[in-house]
This record gives sequence, structure tokens and C-alpha cells, in this order.
Amino acid sequence: MTTPFFSKKTPCSLVILMSGLMIFAAAILMVLGIGFAVKGASDKKQGATPEGTAVPETTTSAPNEETEMTNALSEETETTETEDGAEEIDTLCGQITEINDEYLILEGAQQGTVQVNISDDTLYNGSLQQGELAVGQYAEVIYDGKMTRSIPAQIAALAINVYPLTGTVDAVEEDGRVLVTPADGGEQVVLSLPDGVTMEAGETATFYTNGMATLSIPAQMNAIGVVK
Repeated sequence: MTTPFFSKKTPCSLVILMSGLMIFAAAILMVLGIGFAVKGASDKKQGATPEGTAVPETTTSAPNEETEMTNALSEETETTETEDGAEEIDTLCGQITEINDEYLILEGAQQGTVQVNISDDTLYNGSLQQGELAVGQYAEVIYDGKMTRSIPAQIAALAINVYPLTGTVDAVEEDGRVLVTPADGGEQVVLSLPDGVTMEAGETATFYTNGMATLSIPAQMNAIGVVK
């Protein structure tokens, strides 16, 4: 005869307690079973690769010399070019007060004293193609737009332009411009004088320009300096 788990002699409270424990244990086993089943399905889904789909290999290529050289050139270009890719240039005008083998000193009404550094790459235009720089000349200096904050300020000359025109003032217009007949017998020109400079008819002077003239008759030019 099989003995029942609970006999008639077992206290009622103990029966209830043991029954509760068995139900609680069964519930825990059920929860754990569901949890393991969900985790296994999730792991399988994440780690599985669809059939017939190749898994690409991830490779990291080491930089070669050509790539490094290209990057270096790009960095250098960014420091010497403007946003539109054109090289930045600027001009400065003034009278030469000092000259040596490495630089010249330029005195201007707006910028004051500036040291213009020259090199073997500096270009010379105008009368400088036949002669040399001289103290007292007025020059237009083309540079890369960079100027130091030292005293005096310094720039590096890309080109130096000196265009003298010696002649006699034939007439003075109401706006201050003068009609000049060149001493070499060339065509008359109309010159706009620098601020603060005035001329009278009959005066002879050397006018320094930037070398640019209009196609009108007579031609018109801007004087950057006048030496009477």
C-alpha cells in the first residue's frame, strides 16, 4: 500500500506550508526556464548571419608616403591661400629712406615706418629694370599681406615697383589734378596727386606712380609721391 505524501496525522498548518513552498518552487523554475529560453533566442539572433551573406572583413590601411605628402601639401596651401584658392597679396606705398642688401625702409603717410625685406625672389619693375633702388624714390611694394607687429613693422616683398615721371605742370584742374607734359617729350598725362600735395602751373617735379594708366586721351594716372 502506497503511503500518501500527507497523512491524516500531518498537521493542517504544515500541509498548507509545504504546499505553498512547492507552488513557489514550481513558479521559480518556470520563470527561470522562460528567461533562459528568451536569452538563447536573443543570442542566436544577434550572432547569426543570414545564409548566403558574406561578412566583410574590417581592415585598417596604414598611411603611405604619398598620403602623408598630400596632407602636408594641403596644410601648407591652407596657410598661403585665401578661401577661394587665390594667393593673397597686398600693396604698400611710401618713400625709400634707407637701403641695404637685405631690406629697405619705407616711410608712408598711412602705415608709418616699415621694413621691407628683400630676397633673391623679389621682382623689380619700372625704372628698376634699368637702374637701382635709391633713397628718395617712391615705391609700391607688393607683398603677401602679412605684416609683423614689431617696431618697425616688417613685410616680405614679392615685387617692388618704381615708376618715375619727370615733367612740367601745364595746368591745374579744380579738383587738384594736374596736366603734366613729360620732359622726355611723351604724351601729356593727368595726374591725381597724393593727399596734402599741391602743385602750380609751371612747376617741374618727378612724379612717382604705380605704373597703371587709363586708355583715355590724355591718359590718367595716380601719383603715389612727388619730388619737386
